[in-house]
This record gives sequence, C-alpha cells and structure tokens, in this order.
Amino acid sequence: MMHVSRQDQLALDANRIGRQSPACARRGKGDRGGLVIDIRGFRSLYAKHMTERWRRIGLLGLMLVTVSRLACADDGRFVRLDGNGQPLPKTAREQTWPCVLDRHSGLIWEVKTRRPGLHQRDRLFSWRQTSPRHTGGVATDDAGCDAAPCTAQALVQAVNRQGWCGAHGWRLPEREELRSLVDYGIPYPGPTLNTRYFPNTRRQFYWSATPSANEADEAWGIGFAFGFDYAYPKDNRVHVRLVRDAPP
Repeated sequence: MMHVSRQDQLALDANRIGRQSPACARRGKGDRGGLVIDIRGFRSLYAKHMTERWRRIGLLGLMLVTVSRLACADDGRFVRLDGNGQPLPKTAREQTWPCVLDRHSGLIWEVKTRRPGLHQRDRLFSWRQTSPRHTGGVATDDAGCDAAPCTAQALVQAVNRQGWCGAHGWRLPEREELRSLVDYGIPYPGPTLNTRYFPNTRRQFYWSATPSANEADEAWGIGFAFGFDYAYPKDNRVHVRLVRDAPP
C-alpha cells in the first residue's frame, strides 16, 4: 500500500468544493459534503494515458482516491424539480423530473433522459462559446451535423427558447460548478455523481464553459468515470449538462 502524506490529503480535500451538510454537522460526521477521505492510493491506469497532461498541471503521479460514504450523505442537498421548476417528492420516478436543484450551490441542473430530443443522454456537442466572457471560444459550428444542435452554444440557445423547467438563463457550467457534482465516494468506473438525482449520466467527459489558459484549442471539463477535471480539444463532440442560477 502506498503512503500518502497529510499534505497530499489536504491538497486532495482542497480540490473538492461544496460545504458540509447541516445533518452531518449536527452528528459530527464528515467533512464538506458529508464525506470522510479514506485514501488507499494506487496509481490509476488513467494516469498512464494522461501523463503528459497531468505533468503540465503538476499532477503527475495521480492517485485514485476512494472515500467512505456516510449514512447522512443524502440529506436533502438535492431536490427534484418538475417541468415548471417546482419541487417534487423524493419518491418521484426516473423519467418524471427534468431538473434538480442543488441547495448547497444554489444551482439548478439539467437532468438527462433516454427519450429523443435536446436532453437525450447520448447527444454530443463540440465546445463553442462566443460570449465576451469566454474568449477564443469558437471551435466548430453545426455544419455537417446529422442532428443539430451540435455545439454547446447552440444547445444553450435551443434550451432557452424551450424554457426548460419553466425558466430561461440556461448556460454551460463553469469548471468549478461542474466539479461540485462529483461524489468522490464513488470509485471507478462511476459515474461519479449521485445517480438517484442524476440518472442517465454517462461515464464520460462533460464540457465546462472554462477555456484552457495553456492551450487555445482546449477547454476544461469533468470525466465522470473518475471524477477528475482535465482540458480537452474543443472540436471534439462530448457530453453537456446545462445549469442555471436558482431564483433568489
């Protein structure tokens, strides 16, 4: 078994975002998100394929992290919403909620479905963001696409026209926002998030809106097989999960 220093543990903990659930805090259990880090490190096979990329960002020697789940992990952080953005009971069936509210972050997330349409779980999109906030965002357009929209920007526009979950303001999430969904208590092959609230999640890469500062043709996202973020070429078509800010 590999030794992992306390400094490494703190660094890994700092890489997660979220806050401790009130229920877990009252019981004196866990850290942020109701999870306790339990590192039994071994070199990930994933790191072999990502060696050069991890070296550039200082994470060579990637450790696969497993954490202990606590009984209080599902403490009301997530709330299923109906098509009008209204809360549903916890017993709602899989295909009956199109969105989820994260009470910790104040974000509302798109939920994927098996049904054909804009929100179908296997639809793939290239990264394209032309807003001033995301400079250098042009990657590809919908030309030659069999089932438009095929860019993240075009999907955002279509979903906002649709008024998904009774609202507009849908967008591609920032890197840290997307990472907030990761549940580090779920080991490879994932998907590394709470599928009780986010069914139909693929164990693959999902775009964020955050462009790479080092490579102009790459943008950040999360691979939900391991739960780690990395930059990926913008012209690749991969998964997207949209988000919007919850109303005050």
